[in-house]
Amino acid sequence: MRSIYFSTLSFFLFLTSYFFTTLWVYAQTDSTLLSSKISIRLSAVSLADALDQVQRVSGIDITYNVQQLDSKRKVSIQVSNQSLQQVLNTLLSGTDLTFKQVRTNIVIVSKPVPVKISYGSIEGVVQDYQTKESLPGCSVMIQNSTKGASTDVEGRFRLDGVAEGVYSLIFSYVGYKQVIAEQIQVKANAVTRVNQNLVADNVLGEVVVKATVQLENSTEISVINEIKGANNIVTGISNEQIARNLDRDGAEVVRRATGVTLVQDRFVVLRGLDPRYTLTMLNDIPTPSAESDRRAFSFDMLNSSILDRVMVYKTASPEYPSDFAGGVVKVYTKNSANARQLQIQLSTQYRQGSSFTDYYTYKGGKTDWLGFDDGTRNMPNHVPSIKDFPVVGISDQSNAENARFARSFSNNWNLKNAHSNLDKRAVINYYTSWKMPRMGYVNSLSSITYTSTTNLNEIKRFFGYPQYNSEGISLLSYQEKPIELYNSQTTEQSHIQSVRLTAMQNFKWVFNDRHSIEFKNFFNQLSRDRVIVQDYRTSTNTVDNYVNYLDKTLYYNFRSRSLYTGTLSGENTLSKPWLTSVNWRFGYGHTSDKQPDLRSISFRRRDVLPGYEGESDPIGAYQFNIPSATIKVTDLNTHQYDDLAEDTYTGAIDLEKKFLSDAFIKAGFFIDHRTRTYSTRRFSYNGNTGVDTLLIATIKDLPFMANQFFDRRFFRNEGTGLQIHDNTGFTLAEGIGGNDGYEANNNQRAVYLAFNLPLFTKHLTLYGGVRAEWNHFSFPGTFSVVDGNSIIQVGVDQKKLYWLPSLNVSYAFTPKMQVRAAYGMTLNRPEFREVVPIQARDLDRNMDFIGNYTLTNAEIDNYDLRWEFYPGADELISIGAYYKTFKNPIEIYSIGNSGFQRDLFYYINTPKATGYGLELEVRKRLSFIPLPLFEYMAINANVTLLKTEIDISEQIRQDGNYDELRRPVRPLQGSSPYAINVNLYYDNTQSGTQISALYNVIGQRLTTVGNSFTAELYELPRHLVDLTVTQRINRYLRIRAGVQDILNQAFRIYRDRDRSRTYNPTHFSLSNSKEQIYVRDYLEEQYRPGSYFSLGLMFAF
Repeated sequence: MRSIYFSTLSFFLFLTSYFFTTLWVYAQTDSTLLSSKISIRLSAVSLADALDQVQRVSGIDITYNVQQLDSKRKVSIQVSNQSLQQVLNTLLSGTDLTFKQVRTNIVIVSKPVPVKISYGSIEGVVQDYQTKESLPGCSVMIQNSTKGASTDVEGRFRLDGVAEGVYSLIFSYVGYKQVIAEQIQVKANAVTRVNQNLVADNVLGEVVVKATVQLENSTEISVINEIKGANNIVTGISNEQIARNLDRDGAEVVRRATGVTLVQDRFVVLRGLDPRYTLTMLNDIPTPSAESDRRAFSFDMLNSSILDRVMVYKTASPEYPSDFAGGVVKVYTKNSANARQLQIQLSTQYRQGSSFTDYYTYKGGKTDWLGFDDGTRNMPNHVPSIKDFPVVGISDQSNAENARFARSFSNNWNLKNAHSNLDKRAVINYYTSWKMPRMGYVNSLSSITYTSTTNLNEIKRFFGYPQYNSEGISLLSYQEKPIELYNSQTTEQSHIQSVRLTAMQNFKWVFNDRHSIEFKNFFNQLSRDRVIVQDYRTSTNTVDNYVNYLDKTLYYNFRSRSLYTGTLSGENTLSKPWLTSVNWRFGYGHTSDKQPDLRSISFRRRDVLPGYEGESDPIGAYQFNIPSATIKVTDLNTHQYDDLAEDTYTGAIDLEKKFLSDAFIKAGFFIDHRTRTYSTRRFSYNGNTGVDTLLIATIKDLPFMANQFFDRRFFRNEGTGLQIHDNTGFTLAEGIGGNDGYEANNNQRAVYLAFNLPLFTKHLTLYGGVRAEWNHFSFPGTFSVVDGNSIIQVGVDQKKLYWLPSLNVSYAFTPKMQVRAAYGMTLNRPEFREVVPIQARDLDRNMDFIGNYTLTNAEIDNYDLRWEFYPGADELISIGAYYKTFKNPIEIYSIGNSGFQRDLFYYINTPKATGYGLELEVRKRLSFIPLPLFEYMAINANVTLLKTEIDISEQIRQDGNYDELRRPVRPLQGSSPYAINVNLYYDNTQSGTQISALYNVIGQRLTTVGNSFTAELYELPRHLVDLTVTQRINRYLRIRAGVQDILNQAFRIYRDRDRSRTYNPTHFSLSNSKEQIYVRDYLEEQYRPGSYFSLGLMFAF
């Protein structure tokens, strides 16, 4: 037994001795093999021959793959008594090869692809566990690193320039236990917040705890880094900037970006170009159009609380869809985080002229408060199709059926008074994370937002113009006294109750540093319940003794819009020699726009005109304004049901291969399939013999007793009394029908190839490539349109392939200064509704619009030049210029004429246009000003100047000499000559006080192109000033107060009758020398939206 013990011990000692001896030998080999001295002389030989000669001279085996060697490369070397390491370095210099020692051999291998290191930041607060007092001077160190910081007097710390990865933080403070906070994840261009409590203890020990971590995915620094490192010209807005302001929705957020303005408070205009030239992507997936009648995404559907950042790309890249000219707006919702935190925001708002005010409403549905109609407004069941709808007068059976269907429609016309309170807004965000055994971790973000608002406005509208003599006196007169009447003039009292419900659920499964999958879901429900009381007067209803008819129409409009986007995406970093990364994403988007039972009821009374001097008062009582039985096409006393749904299916894969010095090539494909269905039904009432004379009432009682006018007893089986007619698809001007909706499809397939090539030690970088896009735009079926004196059937089926090149060049003079130049060809395709030849009413603008089935794609060439300077980590100064040429741009024309009571808009391809402009952006801290106040202040300002031109001289010649004031050159429709944004910030981290003051204005904008009768429509500038104050109470609570639109300037659109392109309401210009008609400008629409005051609490646990 004893011998076995000694034998075992001896064997163990032998193995130990052998093991350490081997380690010592290899250690000596490591230090001496590559330091072996050799002498060699070679002249113009291949690299393979050179390596063979080195192997022979040194006596050391050198292994290589001949296919990795460039056979055309010749090398020369003459050295004496140099180390093997020096010789190999000389031979392999300028190649993608290197060498490594494997035991006693040398192996030639490819150099590893350099990984571009991305950096983030860590910040947080250190407090006493029991008292919650801040701990100034606490040491915060990254474990196994020399990087660290100390907390300030508020217990706050920040570590910048931390490479992306997972770390542990060591918190040390005298009199407290040392704490190690583990699994602190740092992401590129992001700030990870770590709040740590320390436990007091006289006996110092070490404990391991999990810190409270919150991830905010974008700051000013991260966005500046993204702008600086982008391959093309881009600007952006960080979550940090969003949080400083009172912006409630995406529209108010994105208007802070350089060159961005808003139309109708929800559509984005980039570089002064119409919203149709802006492409919007939500989480890298193109968004469906949220509007039924135009190509534009409605940014008010996005709640600001769920936004992480907004990036605006202004130049083309091969990987982006080409359908833009102003730019691409990429909206990113907040990311899930490796954290567990609950955030609650509660706020209330006061709107001047709307809060604590009486307003009109009506009996709605039980789910209106959630933004959905519960079926209360649905069209009656079993209503027959247009073709089968019974017409009165054909037969007794038809009369009875018509009466039966008429009685089945909702008789819900009575208005009721309500009293508005403050607006309300609530936001809940919850972050959590789970570890997966040997499979990484899953992060989750759940968010829900609810907003309820009331908005009351008085809107004045005019259409058509009075004509004057040379002294400015109206040519329209009665008994030699002038009468100033427009074709139509209205005053609208608009009472709007809006609800927005937003829900978001994001998951991210991080397997490791190289592979992750993300699933993002976003849903938004937005409803607007509106009552409009419209007083309406027309010049065609003038009667004797200065008496005119005044119509009063009530509109009941519930509009419900839904948006859902779901994105499943993956990021994969590979180590394949032929492929570095694969990124993929698949998305589904759905939008719906429902307007169930848009109703109108009209009344009329006699009224006197301005200037009346009669002895008696001819004003009469209001009477139910019911057309006679012979008028079957009307927009008075109607039910209308609109339903639009659009589905988008998207898929994309991006492949990338990286080389040395940040060079890479990318390739990928993109699939986008969109389907849209739209249906509409419109019914109107008229009156036959036997309508009771009881349909007369005083204005005081009218709105509250309107149900009596559609009492069931008025719908009689014999055809007398009230009747109902199906007007679906009929146009009042043309009297054709049958266009009750449409189905449309758009299929797009694209492939691209791109390259990134750094030159001259990375000072010069070329990024470009080509994108091939094939598009199929089609409408199954046909439409009825008027062609001369006949009605024809037309269809739409367009197929087109485009090759779209782009190139971005940047030159870095220093790490802080660079110049960019870019060219790209892009497109602008017509939207579904812009092509469909169906005439429809737009209540928002009190006009009609009709599509043009002959529209074609617009083609744009874009040229850009920009100088950028980055004084600090969160600072940027840039100056840029751009030039664009348009072929067949799509514009909105006003085609109304002297017989119209409201305008009619139409889409037309203009032959060509040009545009050029300048941009200036400054993001700068003001700490260089030697005053204590400016240490905490910063400015973010941008200015855009734009000039667009379209030559319409040929169009004027075709129109004839009707209006001699028309100029041969005009701006591009939708363009604005300038846009200015100035944001001034005060941010004192010690006191927790933030103050933000913002100013915004855009120049006069051409909203609609005119003709020889109507002239152009322009939107006048409107100055906006906002002020926000945020105060930190403690680590859990902040209070925010502010006011938006302090100046409350009027929104104004004017008709440029004198063609001067300036608003001249008192200047009379000769319109036509042959007829001696004088004209002047007039406001076609104006209202004041009201200042908006807000007070809110923000909790974070």
